[in-house]
Amino acid sequence: MILVTGANGFLGSTLVKHLLARGVKHVACLVRPGASKAKLEALARAHEGAVVEVRNTGLASAADIKPALEGVTLVYHLAAAMAGSPADMYMGTVVASKNLLEAIAQRKAEGHAPPRVVVVSSFGVYGVAELPRGAMVDEDTPLEAHIEQRDVYSQTKLRQERIFREYEPKLGLSLVIVRPGVIYGPGGNAMS
Repeated sequence: MILVTGANGFLGSTLVKHLLARGVKHVACLVRPGASKAKLEALARAHEGAVVEVRNTGLASAADIKPALEGVTLVYHLAAAMAGSPADMYMGTVVASKNLLEAIAQRKAEGHAPPRVVVVSSFGVYGVAELPRGAMVDEDTPLEAHIEQRDVYSQTKLRQERIFREYEPKLGLSLVIVRPGVIYGPGGNAMS
């Protein structure tokens, strides 16, 4: 089964929609308690025979997350704090990611195989300031060496990546990190 964190967000709900359209029959969606389920329920209704299971828990603690990992073989980790105070953004991205990894570690200690993990990071983690004008930015571009000079979102996403890379060998994770640039489309924020 696939688990999507941040499933209620613009990217998360779009991912759930595309998974269902491609024939995935059961998607578990990690949704903070109290958050509206209407968007996800509408997706389930639009794909007859599909199950969109809302797992009402945030990423505030490994103990909260652990039961939501039951039966999961692939995690798309999209949850992140996009705005707020630096402390809130750190908690919502870095600490939340560490809690997810700790929940995976606890399940592994109980004999469960760790799920494959796809982390959605950000183009903002690349060290583009030191590149020559017109240089190509790709997967081989170095990560930002002076992250303290970047915005808080880029700082938290780079720290998130480092935590996943730290846990990767410890847990034997099959890990993919995706670094999109601007994400836009129907239902998203207006571009200015």
